[in-house]
Amino acid sequence: MNNFGYSARWRDLLSVGFLSFLLIAALFPFVLAHPNDYFFLTGGDALQSHYATAFYALHDHGVRFTGMNYPYGEHFNYPNLQPLIALVMNWLQQAGIPAARHTVAITNLVALLGVMVTPVVLFSILRRLSLPVGYAMLMALLIGYLSPQIDRLGGHMSLSYTCFVPMLWYCIIRMQENPYQWRWYILFGIGSILMGLVMLYFLACGSFFLLGHIAVLYWRQPRAWVLLRRMLLAALLPLLLFRGWLWLTDTVADRPPNPYGLFTYVATPLSVFSPILPPCATGGRPFFIRQIRILRGGAMWVL
Repeated sequence: MNNFGYSARWRDLLSVGFLSFLLIAALFPFVLAHPNDYFFLTGGDALQSHYATAFYALHDHGVRFTGMNYPYGEHFNYPNLQPLIALVMNWLQQAGIPAARHTVAITNLVALLGVMVTPVVLFSILRRLSLPVGYAMLMALLIGYLSPQIDRLGGHMSLSYTCFVPMLWYCIIRMQENPYQWRWYILFGIGSILMGLVMLYFLACGSFFLLGHIAVLYWRQPRAWVLLRRMLLAALLPLLLFRGWLWLTDTVADRPPNPYGLFTYVATPLSVFSPILPPCATGGRPFFIRQIRILRGGAMWVL
C-alpha cells in the first residue's frame, strides 16, 4: 500500500470514529456530562454490577471477592463485576488513586467507549469486503448503533460491549488473508482471554465463532491444513488456558451447577428476527409473525 492509500485509510477510520463520537454525544449527553452521577438502571443486575466492582476495588485483592456469600466469599470471575476493569481499578486504588470512588463513571464511560469504537471496527471489516467507502461508513454506523447489545447498558453492562465480536471477526478475516502470519492468531487468542475477563460469555462466543469458520473452511478447502490447524489452536487454546486458570484458582465446591434461567430465558425465531421493544414491537411484530409462519409453511411443504 502506498503512502496515499495508507493516509486515506486512516482518514476514513478517523472520520468514522468522529461520526461515532458525535452520535454518542447526541444520544448520551447526560452520561457524558455527569458520568459518575448517572445509572442506566437504578436496580437489579445493573446496580449489583456497580456495587460488586466498587467493593472489589476498595476491599479485595487477587481472585477473591468478599462482597457477598459471607463469610466464604466468591471467585471474582462470577459476581458480574467485570474482573478486568475491577482489577485495574483495584491496582489504581492500592497505588493511591481513588478509582473506586468513580466506579460508576469508569464503567459507564468504558461501556460507551466500546459502543463508539464498534463502527470503526465494522468499517474495517466492510472495507476488506470491498464495499464502497461511503456505503461502508453508513452501514458501520447503522449496524453498530442498532445492535441489541446496547440494550444491555441498562441491565448487564458486561454484555454491552458491541465491539468485542467484530474485533474477533476482523482477526479471523486477517487470518484467512495471511494464514502464515502468527500475529492474527495471537491477537485473537489474547483478545478472547481479555474479553473473557470482562464477561466469560465472550470467550465462549469467540471460540465457537472461530470453530464455525473452521468447519466451513474444512468443507470448502479441506487441504488448507496450515490455516485450519492454526485456527483450531487459536480457538481452543484460550478456552483451555482460561479453564485451567479457573481450576487452579476457584476453591468453591458447592456452587449450583444449573443456575436459574437456562430453560426460562430462551430465544425463539420471533424473538430473534422481530423487535421486542416498543415502538417497533407494537407495529412491526405482526408482520414478522406472518413472515415466520410463511417460512414455516414453506419448509413443511419442502419436507
